[in-house]
Amino acid sequence: MTKATGVYLKPGRDKSVHNRHPWIFSGGVQFVSPDIRDGDVVALYSAKGDRLGVGFYNSQSQIQVRLISGARDSVDTMFWNSRLTHCWQKREALRRTTTAFRVVHGESDGVPGVVIDVFDSVVVLQLSSLGAVRIRQVILDWIIQTIHPKSVLERSDSPSLAAEGMTPRHELCWGNPIVPQTIIESGLTFNVDPENGQKTGFFLDQRDNRRRVHDIAPASMLNLFSYSGGFTVAAAVTGSRTVSVDSSASALGMIPTHLSLNGQSSDAHQCVEADVFDYLRQTQDHYDLVVVDPPALVKRKSDVDKAARAYKDVNRLSFRQVNPGGMMLSCSCSQFVDWTLFRQILFAAAVESGRDVQIIGQFSQPSDHPVNIFFPEGEYLKTCLLRVF
Repeated sequence: MTKATGVYLKPGRDKSVHNRHPWIFSGGVQFVSPDIRDGDVVALYSAKGDRLGVGFYNSQSQIQVRLISGARDSVDTMFWNSRLTHCWQKREALRRTTTAFRVVHGESDGVPGVVIDVFDSVVVLQLSSLGAVRIRQVILDWIIQTIHPKSVLERSDSPSLAAEGMTPRHELCWGNPIVPQTIIESGLTFNVDPENGQKTGFFLDQRDNRRRVHDIAPASMLNLFSYSGGFTVAAAVTGSRTVSVDSSASALGMIPTHLSLNGQSSDAHQCVEADVFDYLRQTQDHYDLVVVDPPALVKRKSDVDKAARAYKDVNRLSFRQVNPGGMMLSCSCSQFVDWTLFRQILFAAAVESGRDVQIIGQFSQPSDHPVNIFFPEGEYLKTCLLRVF
C-alpha cells in the first residue's frame, strides 16, 4: 500500500502528539516522503498510518516537525489570518492599558517560531523557524491590515537560528524608517529603540513585575542588571531612592531620560556602570528592596550546571544587601532553569548568605506571553518575591 505524503513517526513515538506537545524531535521520525522540502507544511502520521496533524518540517533542526494543528486543517492564508486575529483579540484588554505588548508568542499561541511585538507605531517581527519564514509575507500583510503600524521591522537575529539552518535577518520590512518610540505602560512612560534595544526593543515580559515593584514602593531599592531602568522608574515614582547597576553605559544613559519622562529628578537615583558580581562583592550598602534580573545565563542545556552556580552566587550576594525585613525580587529568564531548580538555587543562596528567607509570591510571564499547558518549555520566566530577615 502506497503511503500518503508526509512525515511518519517510529512505533510508540506518538504519545507526545496525543498529549498535544508541539515538537517532534528527529529521533522520533521514521520516514519522510522524498518530495518534502525544509519549511514545508506537512502531514504527520503515526507508524500505523494514522494522521496526527500538520506542522512545519525542517530536516536541519533537532525539532523536525513543529505542529500547527492536530486536525486536518487546510493551512492556507485564511487559516493564518484567523489564527493571528485570534491572538490579536486575546490582547484586547491589555491594549487598553499599554501601547507596548506582545501579539504572538510562538508555539504557545499556535504560531510556531513567530513573535510579534508592538511598540506604539512600530511592530517588530521575529521568526525562528523555516516554516515561519515561508509565511513571512502572509504575516506581514496581516500586520499591515490589522495593526496599521507606521513601520514593521524584522529582527530575526538570534544566534539559535544557525541550528535551524536559517540566515539572520534584521531589516525594515515595511513603512517608514525606524525611530525610537515613546510607550505608555500602566501610566509610566519609556523610550524604546526597536532597532537596537535588547530582545525586540524592551523587556515586555517584566511588565507585571514592574507593577509589583511600584506597589511595594520601597524606601530604597537596588536594581541589578538594570538595563534602561524599568524597575528604577517604577520605584522612583513612588518616592523611592534607587541605585541601578549595569555593565552597559548606553543602557544606564537612558535612565535619566526615563526618570525625566515620568516627572522625576535624577538626584535621588544613582547609576553605576559595573559588573554586577564585582559590585556586590564590594558594596556595603543595604536596601529595602533588591531586584535581581540577570540575562539568560543558560543558552544550552549543557550550560545548566555552570549557570546554576552563577545564579546562586548573585542571589547569595544580593541577600546580604537586603535590610532585615526587606524584600528581594529574584528572576530567571532561562528556559532550562525550571521552577524546581530555581527554588533549589534560591535555597542554597539563602543558606550560604546566612539569612532567613520567606517566599511571598511566585510569578511567571504576563498574559501576552502565555504558557500553553501542553508546552511547558514556553515558561521561561520565573520570579520569586522574597522576604529577607
